[in-house]
Amino acid sequence: TENMPYLYKLKAFINPLDAALFIGDKKPDLVLMDLLMPGLNGFSLAERIKHTSPNSRIIVITAYATEENLKRLKKYKIDGLITKPIDLKALKKMMEDVLEVK
Repeated sequence: TENMPYLYKLKAFINPLDAALFIGDKKPDLVLMDLLMPGLNGFSLAERIKHTSPNSRIIVITAYATEENLKRLKKYKIDGLITKPIDLKALKKMMEDVLEVK
């Protein structure tokens, strides 16, 4: 692991309701999520996360970074937003910044 400066545990979900339950239980450091999902949109999920796991950081990944959506996201104190198609280097940097990785 010397060549791996960061070790992350990753948990992926298809169903945002399952994700919400997991996040409320496990209180992860960081949540990467889409804005538009079936069953529960990113706005509602962000609100649940901030209520059940207030210290969890949230980065939203979306193809819908409209002015209206950005305005709505500010309400939930989102820690970062990245647009699709995803620039993986930019995502890595944003994750490091949000988690304050040195």
